[in-house]
Amino acid sequence: LAGLSLASVAPVNAGDASATLTLRYAGDFDTMRALTVTVADAAHDLAGALTTPTVDILPTPSVTVSESSLALTEGGASGIYTVVLEGEPAGAVTVTIASSDSAVATVDDTDGNMAGAQNTLTFDATSWDTPQTVSISPADDDDAVDGTATIGHRVANYRGVTTAPSVAVTVADDETAEIRIDATPGTPATDDPGPLAIAEGSSQTYTVRLSAQPTATATVTITSADAGAVTVDTSTATGLQNALLFTASNWNTTQTVTLNGVPDADANRETVAIAHAAADGGYDGVTATLAAAVSDDEVGVIVDTDRAAAGDQLTPIALNERSGSANVHRFTVRLTTLPTGNVTVQAASDNSEAVRLTLGEGPGGTFYSGATLRFTTTNWNTPQ
Repeated sequence: LAGLSLASVAPVNAGDASATLTLRYAGDFDTMRALTVTVADAAHDLAGALTTPTVDILPTPSVTVSESSLALTEGGASGIYTVVLEGEPAGAVTVTIASSDSAVATVDDTDGNMAGAQNTLTFDATSWDTPQTVSISPADDDDAVDGTATIGHRVANYRGVTTAPSVAVTVADDETAEIRIDATPGTPATDDPGPLAIAEGSSQTYTVRLSAQPTATATVTITSADAGAVTVDTSTATGLQNALLFTASNWNTTQTVTLNGVPDADANRETVAIAHAAADGGYDGVTATLAAAVSDDEVGVIVDTDRAAAGDQLTPIALNERSGSANVHRFTVRLTTLPTGNVTVQAASDNSEAVRLTLGEGPGGTFYSGATLRFTTTNWNTPQ
């Protein structure tokens, strides 16, 4: 056999019943070889007294795992890889497969013919070089955090080999970390992002919950963009509170927030942004906004000369003394509060030679020195 040589012979002394020969093999193969070693000593005529041993030369054992990593998605398909021996075993070899975190990834049944979930592979002298398939399934959870696990392999009865290479598994989560707002709690709709209507001098409530389980306590801090118009309160305790705490046990239970419309001296309606910012528990940087539409409690008429801007704007109007669209400006009028009956608003120009009025959106039509607007209990807050 090429590569086989006699490395050494132990000294033999008088009276010894045996001697040791050391063989060295420098070749490479994957199946066991059986060699017959013939020993003769013609000088001392001992050939008849010597045995002829059989020497088994075994390949260096190793286990190959086809993949070093798997990328899975929560709720998605399983990932697979194969395991095979690289040298013929002397007997049955078992490979036991285990996940470091079954909450992230689990080992699928390796033998459907046996009762219960099996997690071992068996190789013998006839199947050692046939790859066997391992299937890994992503586990489903309620949080919104990607998971990692290690699939280990424990080897038994394979000439000193006790482990095989592991497989690193990453599982991308299918939940998204979000702050869920319901501006109309109690209605069939699960979530209503608003806006929420509030009358000046009164209060309204809405609810907040999380979309997925946090990994630790998550804090949602709520802030009003204009505390002079709307204040926030998250608790019935004394003073205004502005934080909600969500844990692994109450993350999907709605918590109530109260918005208070602050009275003021003007007759303007306002829209205030209510900001929600989360922190910790895998929710860092998650935000949501609720628009609070505040109706005024002062009785009056609102003129909005800049309809493109937010809120009611009473600013001077600039016109050019020429024909065309540049000499037309549109503004709106509405009431501040619900009337008890019909209301008439007369709009008039004190110089009809310089500025004339017409009703409607179009630049043409009949011009008037004044215009009459009629409001009822149903259209009082609709700008005309």
